[in-house]
Amino acid sequence: MLKTLITLLLLPIASLGFAQEKQGEFMRVHSERIKVNDSLCYQVRRGYRWKDTTAWEPFCGEFHNFYFEEGYPHTLYVKEYNPHADTIFVIKEISRSSTICYEEYMRKKLREKRMRLKEKERNDTIRAIPVNRRKK
Repeated sequence: MLKTLITLLLLPIASLGFAQEKQGEFMRVHSERIKVNDSLCYQVRRGYRWKDTTAWEPFCGEFHNFYFEEGYPHTLYVKEYNPHADTIFVIKEISRSSTICYEEYMRKKLREKRMRLKEKERNDTIRAIPVNRRKK
C-alpha cells in the first residue's frame, strides 16, 4: 500500500522532467533550391508561419526521412534545426503547400481560356466574311 502511494506521488514529478526535454522544432523548406558553390542547396528557415520574417538560410546537407519535391514549400517538424549540419533528421512532414503551384495552374488555365476565345473570335470573323470574298 505504501509502495503504491509513493509511486503515485512520484510519478507526476518524474514526468515533469521528461516534459521539459526539447522534442523537436518546426522549420520551413522553400519550394526552390539555390546554387551555392556549384551545388544545389535547400533554402530553410526556423518556424512554421508563412508570414515569418526571418531570412532564408542555405542548407547544403541532406534530410533524413524526407523527400523534397521541387515547386512545393514544405513545413517540417525536425529533431534539431541546424542549417550548418550535414544531415537534418525529420520527425514528420507537417505540410506540403500547393498554393504556389495552384496559382501557376490557374494562370495557365486563364491563358488557355484566352487563347480559345481568340481562336473562336478569329473563326467567327472568318465565317462572317462572305464566301466569294475569302482568299483562296
